Amino acid sequence: MGILVGFVGQFRTWDKTSKMAFGFALLLLLMALVILLVAPPGFTDFAVMSIGGLLVALQVIVLWGNRSMVTAQTEARRNYIDGDYASARDVLESELDRLNSLGQKPNGDMLAFLGNTYRQLGELDKSLDILTQAIESRPKSHFSHYGFGRTLLAKGEFAAAAEELQLALKLGAPQATTFDLGHALVRAGDKDAASKALQSAIAAADEPQQVLMTQFWLHQLDGQPLPSDDLISQGSSYWQEEAARFADTPYGKALYEDLRVLSSGQS
Repeated sequence: MGILVGFVGQFRTWDKTSKMAFGFALLLLLMALVILLVAPPGFTDFAVMSIGGLLVALQVIVLWGNRSMVTAQTEARRNYIDGDYASARDVLESELDRLNSLGQKPNGDMLAFLGNTYRQLGELDKSLDILTQAIESRPKSHFSHYGFGRTLLAKGEFAAAAEELQLALKLGAPQATTFDLGHALVRAGDKDAASKALQSAIAAADEPQQVLMTQFWLHQLDGQPLPSDDLISQGSSYWQEEAARFADTPYGKALYEDLRVLSSGQS
């Protein structure tokens, strides 16, 4: 169902010609299926070949209909990966303006991507506003709920963030989301639930910064060994940047304290 809702959202952004071509090809496909079911044996080979050709045609039309959106999101994703969040935002906002000028609605994934980008720029209220729109567009998208939870975490609304991240997991978010859930629960002071989530996160945590904090928090919660000096060296820079980005929020202040404790070698 989620895939269907996502496709409908994308279809609304297509130009009129692409929509008409898709509808015509879909009609022909249905006719070919009827022929396959009711036609005499001599026509079945023709029907099967027609169905195959029409399925290929539908795939080509989908790619063509999504061409502008795919191009914009691909460019924005490259900028995002490079850490150029301002450029990623500009690309996505330009695409939204284009869609609005055509009277078309953006899909939920694009809105979620933009909301995440605003979070990385430190514009948390704007991030929540756009991610709310993304959830309204696709209520069962774990991607949108995850982004919403991460922004709540960055704002310092820890209990609400934990609820949103739990929902994202229920909707199919990757197992690595248990790290973020554990993080929110640590900040919310729910020690038992935090320990359980972080224990689940151990197997999925493959980034140095995640392994670092998972071990650090489990040390504080359960008395497990402190992270090694090498791991602290590898993973600290990410959290230093994160703390600086959100320095004015309870989240950023808590990160600074964690980093201070790690650097001092205290338990």
